[in-house]
Amino acid sequence: MIVNQLKGAPFLSKVILVDILVAIDPLSSAESDLLGRLTHEDYRLVDHILGLIIYEGGRHSFVKLFGLIQEFCYDPRWEIRRRLTEALPNLVDADHEQAAQLMEILRTDYDERWKTDVRRRVVEALPLLSKFSLAKALEISKYRPDDEVFTIIAIVEFICGLSRDIEPAPNKLLEDLYYQLNDDRVAVLRFLQELLFTIQKEPKLAIEMMNARLNDPEVLVRICIARSAPRLLDSLTYEILGVLQHYARPEEHKYVRRPIAKGASEIVAHWEFAWYPPYMGGKIAR
Repeated sequence: MIVNQLKGAPFLSKVILVDILVAIDPLSSAESDLLGRLTHEDYRLVDHILGLIIYEGGRHSFVKLFGLIQEFCYDPRWEIRRRLTEALPNLVDADHEQAAQLMEILRTDYDERWKTDVRRRVVEALPLLSKFSLAKALEISKYRPDDEVFTIIAIVEFICGLSRDIEPAPNKLLEDLYYQLNDDRVAVLRFLQELLFTIQKEPKLAIEMMNARLNDPEVLVRICIARSAPRLLDSLTYEILGVLQHYARPEEHKYVRRPIAKGASEIVAHWEFAWYPPYMGGKIAR
């Protein structure tokens, strides 16, 4: 009844009711059900609830609302599941064990339109989880037969970022992955592996590797370069901005620009810094 009355109510009214329900401790089954129906009616309330956990309630709110947050993992609307994955790094900070349970569910996500995009986002959040539980992060990162190539790229990036001292070693984990794939994608992934390891050890040589294949006919190679380049923004600002500017050309690199758009704020900050004179704390662009 209350939900029906609120269908035409202003968003702020719904937010106030959600705040009241979230503050109740413990929540009764009826109150929890009402909260669930409210968020189903207006998915903007999902952002509000996630915000309450991340910025205000922390672990206590996360534990109390875990059942509701878990339902978001199964919501038929892809946008709800996407929003949840965007919050994963903060949820890991709030309670890594609860967040890991959500990640395990979302790691099997599949959407008719967006395919395994949610899975990719889960894998991209694994570096933070690995700081709390490396074993759980490695388990979640394991390849699934229907993983799309962008999810697999994220898996390679995650493994390459791990310490060489772990067991099994990153190289062994990657060889196991390539054995399971056994197709043309492996050549691209090996290039990505080499590039990421070179970025860690010899940044200037990594720039040469990027420039050598900047216009590679294989679009996945260019995507790997665009995803990896921002790792050197701090140390080789000018060179990396040149790479990213090259890929910003829409007519030539239509499918390569997404990683650049994703990191736009950081890129712009470095771009502005590069043009400030030294006495203003910046550099003079060449």
